[in-house]
Amino acid sequence: MLYSINLAGNKISKIEGLDNMEGVLEGLDLSDNHISKIEGLEKVEDQLHWLNLQGNRIPKIECDAFQARMKHSHLEDFEC
Repeated sequence: MLYSINLAGNKISKIEGLDNMEGVLEGLDLSDNHISKIEGLEKVEDQLHWLNLQGNRIPKIECDAFQARMKHSHLEDFEC
C-alpha cells in the first residue's frame, strides 16, 4: 500500500493526477516546485495526514484553506 509520495523539486506547476490515490495516500511532499494555486487535492484532502507545499509560488493561503477540508491538518509557523 502506498502511504506517501515525495515529488519535491520536480518543477511541478499544477497539482493533478491524484484521482487514483483516493484511499491510499497519507502524505504528499510537493515542496520546492512551481505551484501557484492550491487546487487538485479534492480527492485526497480528507485522508492526508501531512502536506508539504513549502518553497512554491503560492502568494497567499487563506486561514481556513485546510482546516475545514483536511481532517488531520496541522499548520506550523502559519500566520493569517
